[in-house]
Amino acid sequence: LHPEWVIQGDIQYKEKDHVSTMWLNMCFNNGYRDIVYGQMEEITKEFPIDGFFLDFSRAVGPCHCQECKKKYKAETGKTVPQSMDDSAYKAYCQWQRQDSDRFVIELSEHLQGIKPHISLCSNHCYGIQQPLEVPERYGYISEDVVEREQMRGCLESLVARYYCSLDVPAEIMTTRM
Repeated sequence: LHPEWVIQGDIQYKEKDHVSTMWLNMCFNNGYRDIVYGQMEEITKEFPIDGFFLDFSRAVGPCHCQECKKKYKAETGKTVPQSMDDSAYKAYCQWQRQDSDRFVIELSEHLQGIKPHISLCSNHCYGIQQPLEVPERYGYISEDVVEREQMRGCLESLVARYYCSLDVPAEIMTTRM
């Protein structure tokens, strides 16, 4: 429908198989942001809901779309590195993560302006894969743990132990039944 809304990885990044082909991850620095805001605002206003679970709302890889390039240049004065070997590549990846965090926090503030009790959870954010301080606006944190043969049962335990160390409600989803 809108291929320009999908995170645009550079060729070198894709060759290293870091970009998932299973799901299309969306960039929030384009028209998709307006769609998400509009839909979630409508749902918040029209329905008696308590919150939203957002899947893949964090930067899953650096985006190289024109909007991200413009925003990065405007905020940092720098151009987007074209290679993972560039010494500035790590800084760009950190900026992308912070930018996706800002998106979720701004969305949360917007929705809580409509319904103060609305809770937002962004899957994988602030969990074991992104162990940063959880912003006040987050209602809870969540992670879906995909079992890997070589770590059978260990990863779930590790995630649970990490979540118990935090002072925030959390959920862990597993693939075992």
